Amino acid sequence: GGAGRGGARALSTVVGSSPSVQCLRVSACVSDLMAAPAGDSSGGDKYRSHLAGEGEKNTVWRHGAPPTYDAVNSLFEAGRTQVFRRSSHPHVRHVEETPSLLFCATGKERLFVAASRQTGGRVCMRRCVTRVFLVPLQEWAKGSLEETVQNAIKTWEMELSHKARIGDFKSVSPGRFTLSVNGGRALTGEETLAMGSYNALLASPILPGTGAYDAAAETFESSHDLFRSAFPRGFAWEVVKVYSGPPVIAFKFRHWGHMEGPYKGHAPTGDKVEFYGVAVLKVDEQLRAEDVEVFYDPGELLAGLIKGPKEEDEEAAALAGRLREAATVSASGADAQPQACPFLGSGKQG
Repeated sequence: GGAGRGGARALSTVVGSSPSVQCLRVSACVSDLMAAPAGDSSGGDKYRSHLAGEGEKNTVWRHGAPPTYDAVNSLFEAGRTQVFRRSSHPHVRHVEETPSLLFCATGKERLFVAASRQTGGRVCMRRCVTRVFLVPLQEWAKGSLEETVQNAIKTWEMELSHKARIGDFKSVSPGRFTLSVNGGRALTGEETLAMGSYNALLASPILPGTGAYDAAAETFESSHDLFRSAFPRGFAWEVVKVYSGPPVIAFKFRHWGHMEGPYKGHAPTGDKVEFYGVAVLKVDEQLRAEDVEVFYDPGELLAGLIKGPKEEDEEAAALAGRLREAATVSASGADAQPQACPFLGSGKQG
């Protein structure tokens, strides 16, 4: 990214300066890196098409208006796959050791500096830097097959989640689109739109018995509410690798979010929940999807969502604790203090 290259150039300018000037220049370099904007702010969505414009003037939006993706775009840009490469900067000789220098983060690139020795405080060290690692967050080249596939799937997911009529979809081939998951029955576009993407992806006969998810018991809206609650910052998606080009595109993907909200009564854990999968996408001459086959392990997703304790389990544990305390007081013969009835939540004395 441009910010990372600028940071490397700023680091290289410290040669031949006095120690105090070197420290100031390195600190300025770090500040520039941290303040660099993560992405384009020119308006519209960077990763999804068919959200606005003349072609959408008659679109019926499920919630009355086009969605915004600022939160999940930020999650995507900060958390997408990192590709490590080593870069040598032999001219760097004097730096100030600060925590922000040892690890700088931007939306596109991370800069790691490996030091041969470390000292505390604001001390300028001679010959402290041995290696500089530039660690870009994976950003596909503009116009590449990877970027095209990634943005096409993001657009399709947007249309499926937010457009109320299949006739308003621009990312699929009308009348020909089908979706199958893990070798299951191929769903038509109308069927997929009616049940919703989560129900389509989690329509497994095994899952209801686990208590983790039952697609037959969820509606389009309830399924989306479940995952919006569990992932308040969004559920990011990326292409990891593309194996073949059109008209039959095979690719590997990654889906992730942070469970910072409850899921089916399970308390939030704050942990990252993610899973990987592969898909085969058949497209027409206009790169509109005709057939989509998705293969993944739903257990990777759901296990992270039901890891937290259930609220009723916590309530039952609290009740058991109060009962044990009451039994201990009774057995000791001591005068029991007035207790609130454990079976009533009103707080009245029982």
